Amino acid sequence: MAEWDAEPGTAVPHERIAVCVPTNHMAAEMAYTLKLHGIDSVEIRSEGPTGSAGVHIGTMFRFKGLEYQRMIIAGVTDGLVPREEVSRLRDHDPTRHQQEMRRARSLLFVAATRARDSVDIFWHSRPSPFLDSWCVERERGGG
Repeated sequence: MAEWDAEPGTAVPHERIAVCVPTNHMAAEMAYTLKLHGIDSVEIRSEGPTGSAGVHIGTMFRFKGLEYQRMIIAGVTDGLVPREEVSRLRDHDPTRHQQEMRRARSLLFVAATRARDSVDIFWHSRPSPFLDSWCVERERGGG
């Protein structure tokens, strides 16, 4: 985010930037980290943003219907997107497994499509299986 502010004429108001994460705990950690760096943040709850001044932070469940100039989706890691519990359903409840996989993929899609100008997706360790085909395509020089 510092480079967005640093480029002359390209600064994006923090209210037009959102950080989306898979869990409430990660959202709280992100708000704390931004505060340590002097950046205000606004929590997105089920009824919408709790204010207007600052970077908007929330889970994937909270972004439907919202739009931001810049979107950061962090924690798109295998075991978080989809959650580990969903993967465990594969063997003992395949129908529910498929439903939950579609739901998790849809949440990621909705989050990614909230960006007007740019979206950045981050993960640690192993990326979400939803990104596997995209990562392979990027390595081949496609989309």
